Amino acid sequence: MFGPFSFINVGRGKEEFCDGNSPKNMVEVAVISQIISNLFKVSSERMMNISVGVISPYKGQVNAIQESVGDKYGSLSGQLFTLNVRSVDGFQGGEEDVIIISTVRSNGKGNIGFLSNRQRANVALTRAKHCLWVIGSETTLARSGSVWTKLISESRRRGCFFDVKDDQRLRDAMNDALLEDVSSSFDSLSIRNGRRIGW
Repeated sequence: MFGPFSFINVGRGKEEFCDGNSPKNMVEVAVISQIISNLFKVSSERMMNISVGVISPYKGQVNAIQESVGDKYGSLSGQLFTLNVRSVDGFQGGEEDVIIISTVRSNGKGNIGFLSNRQRANVALTRAKHCLWVIGSETTLARSGSVWTKLISESRRRGCFFDVKDDQRLRDAMNDALLEDVSSSFDSLSIRNGRRIGW
């Protein structure tokens, strides 16, 4: 799959704000769901113990990931495959074999909100026992002028930079999420007297 350290670029991600202004990125959720499915398959086929932690600094993203994968894998606690999805603050002191960090933010300005907090970044980046995989928008993180900018640069230098469009299953998951977003936009249009309202 990916090596001990990898950055996985989700260039077509879309940040949206939930109740309480906590951002989420459903394209990242779909990509993470596919990665978790792949890890579960490896664990089952090879009879390997794998503990996976998914970390995001945003409650909206944590909730979206839990809704997507929590019911499917969360009930397997005590078996070969374990999954924990938490906020950065909720992961302090915890470690897992594989850590997947969902950075969420996807904008052209490099605005990353409290992802720029060095203490939170330190907690997120030091929870992995064996593999650390960071999921996010290269453009946004590279323009942020933060530790994440250095992480992008270092992942490229080490040959640990990947793009979801280069993996068929991840690309399909991304495209499905984008289609779902478009479909939801059409569903939200109101129809009155045979006319569409909202355009």
